[in-house]
Amino acid sequence: MSDDTPDVIAELDDLAVHFPTPAGTVRAVDGVTLAVHRGETLGLVGESGSGKSTAGLALLRLVDPSAGRVRVAGADVTRWSRRRLRATRRHVAMVFQDPQASLDPRRTVGDSIAEPLVVHRLATSRTARRERVAELLDLVGLRADTAGRHPHELSGGQRQRVGVARALAGEPDLIVLDEPIASLDLSVQAQIMNLLRHLQRDLGLTYLFIAHDLAAVEHMSDRIAVMYLGRIVETGPPERIYRRPAHP
Repeated sequence: MSDDTPDVIAELDDLAVHFPTPAGTVRAVDGVTLAVHRGETLGLVGESGSGKSTAGLALLRLVDPSAGRVRVAGADVTRWSRRRLRATRRHVAMVFQDPQASLDPRRTVGDSIAEPLVVHRLATSRTARRERVAELLDLVGLRADTAGRHPHELSGGQRQRVGVARALAGEPDLIVLDEPIASLDLSVQAQIMNLLRHLQRDLGLTYLFIAHDLAAVEHMSDRIAVMYLGRIVETGPPERIYRRPAHP
């Protein structure tokens, strides 16, 4: 596949990610072709071990492909060095499943959110960074004084809001949401999903929403891709995938 239309933000082209183990090679992703279009939420659903999270990590080049290609903002970044990839991180950000593990416990919330501002030189003075961090906290429904707190002082839902704010800091075109509600209580899950939908509407965001929760994927997604044993077995609108699935 080579979908070069302007509305394609990122794509995987026949992507494979294999991991050698003493027992043999694990084919976590085995020939996945997928395009994410501007303004949509593409749901990537599959059972545990299907390879969906690995595909998301490969899209950000947080794991290296064994074969195939990764394109971001029209550029083939498959073999780019880590240094060259730094600029691409502005285009694609990630919100991880476990907000406790994804935030440095030694750093304040404000420092964690400000890190992308420093890396991408989006706010060069300390005052500008402090003001932007306060804006981002407000966007995700947190008070400005949360910036001075540490992750262990926050609830799970608050920590995930911090993770979303940190992802927004680089002003990305696409946010990969890797099981963003899986570790949260049911009532908090609904709050985070509503927050993500509001942010998408207000900021024009694009999401790759990775989950095994079928109800959450249906609620969030404009289009759904189903993964099974490292491959995409079905793609389509939610109403067809859920009412008339082509794969068991």
